[in-house]
Amino acid sequence: MAGCTYTPWFFRISLVLLCILMPCLSHAVGLRVVLQGLEGELQRNVLANLRIAQQQDDPHLSAGQIHRLHRQAEGQIMAALAPFGYYSAQVEGSLTREENRWLARYTVQPGKPVQVEGLHIEVLGPGKEHPALQNLEKRFPLQPGQQLNDNIYEAGKRRILNLALGKGYIQAKFAESRVAVQAKEGKADIRLVLNSGPLHVFGSTSSTNYVLKPGLIQRYLSYRPGDVYSIEALNRLQSDLYATGYFSQVGVDPKVPHSEAEASEVPIELHLQQAPRNRYTLGLGYGTDTGMRGNIGWKNRMINRSGHRPSLNIQLAEKGSRAVGSYEIPVPILDLRYDSLTFDALYSEETWDDTSINQYLLGLWLKHNAPKYQLGAGLEFLHESYSLGSGDKDSTHLLMPGAFFTMILAEDRINTQNGLRISGSVKGAPESPFSSTSFFQFRVGGKIILSPIEKWRVIGRLHVGA
Repeated sequence: MAGCTYTPWFFRISLVLLCILMPCLSHAVGLRVVLQGLEGELQRNVLANLRIAQQQDDPHLSAGQIHRLHRQAEGQIMAALAPFGYYSAQVEGSLTREENRWLARYTVQPGKPVQVEGLHIEVLGPGKEHPALQNLEKRFPLQPGQQLNDNIYEAGKRRILNLALGKGYIQAKFAESRVAVQAKEGKADIRLVLNSGPLHVFGSTSSTNYVLKPGLIQRYLSYRPGDVYSIEALNRLQSDLYATGYFSQVGVDPKVPHSEAEASEVPIELHLQQAPRNRYTLGLGYGTDTGMRGNIGWKNRMINRSGHRPSLNIQLAEKGSRAVGSYEIPVPILDLRYDSLTFDALYSEETWDDTSINQYLLGLWLKHNAPKYQLGAGLEFLHESYSLGSGDKDSTHLLMPGAFFTMILAEDRINTQNGLRISGSVKGAPESPFSSTSFFQFRVGGKIILSPIEKWRVIGRLHVGA
C-alpha cells in the first residue's frame, strides 16, 4: 500500500525535472562558422547576409536549427556575391561535430566576375532635347569592359534621376531599367529608358499667414515666376526665412500639378509661424574697471510687418553706466536677406579717480552682412565732455564718416579647422563747423587658422593701424 502511494509522486517529480532539463540539453549546442576564399568587401558582405554566421553565438540554437541554417547557406552566399558581379561562384560547405560544438565551414571560389558588354541609355519626352540629358552613356559610372557592380549601377541611376529633377523635370522616372546578365558568358547588358515628363517652372508664391508684408516676402525669394523649378531653391528659401529670426516655423509646400502638359507651373505656398516678438536678458557681475554692474537688455524681433527690429541695452555700474539703442530696417539694396539700415544711439558716463567723461553718439549705418562678406558705410556724430578734479572742463564734437569690410573664408565658421579672415575699417573727421578737430584712422587685420595635424590648430593674427 505504501509503495502504491509513493510511486505516483516519484514519477510526477521525475517528469517535472525531465521537462525542465530537456530544453537545456537540446539547446546546449555550440557553433563556429569558418568562411574561406574571400576577403575585403566580398567577405564582409557575405558574412552580413549569411544567417548561420549571424546566429553562431546564439546559445539557444538547436541541432535541427543548425542543420536548417546550413542548408540555406549556399544560396545566401551566392546571393551576397551577385551584387559585385560574381554570378558563377562555387561553394563547398561542410557541417561536422567537434566534441561539444558544431563546425560549419564554407570554401568559396568567386570565379570570374561578369563584365559590362553593352550600355544603352535613352531619354523620352521633352527632356530628351535638354543638353544636360544628352550623351548620358559617356557619363555613366559603369562603362563597357568594367566589372558589373550593383551599387555603382544604382548610384548611376540616381545620378541621372537627380540630374533630371534638378533641371525641372520633377516627374521624371525610369520607364525601363534592366540588367541582362549572361552568367555563363560572363557578360551583361545595361538598358535604361528615362521618361522625363514635362518641364516644370515656378509659379506664384503665396503665404497662408502673412507675418510680413506680401511684397517683403517676395523679396526673399531666390527665384522668380517662370524660372526652372528647383528643390535647391526651395531649400534655400526655407533656410533664408529661418535666418531672418522672424519665424519659429517655416513650411514650404510646392503644389506640383499632375498635368502632362508640355510645361507646368508649380505654385508655392508658405506656412509661416511668427517667432516670439520680444527677447529679454538680465545680467549681474563685477569688474575691476566697472565695479559692481547690472545689465538689462530688450530686443524686438519684429515690431511691425515691415520687419523693423528695435533693441535696447542698459548697463548700470559703480564706475560708469551706458545705454545703447538701435533700430534696424531691412532694405533691398544688394540683397534683402543681408542688407539693413541701422540707426544707433549711445550714452555713456565713466568715472575714475577725479576724472569723469560723458559721451553722446548718434549713428546711421548701411550694412551688408552676407555669410562670407560683411561691409558697410555710415555716419556718426559724437559729443564728448569731460571734467578733471582741478575744475578743468572741456568738450568736443565730431561728425565722422566711416566704412568697414570683412571677408571670411572657412568651411565651418563655428568650428573652424582651416580658414582665413581679413578685415579693415576707416574713420575720420575733417575740421568743420560740425567737428571741433580733424583726425583720420584706419585699421587692417587678419586671422588665419590651419590644422596640419588632427586635433592641433595653428592660429595667426596680424593687426595694423594708425
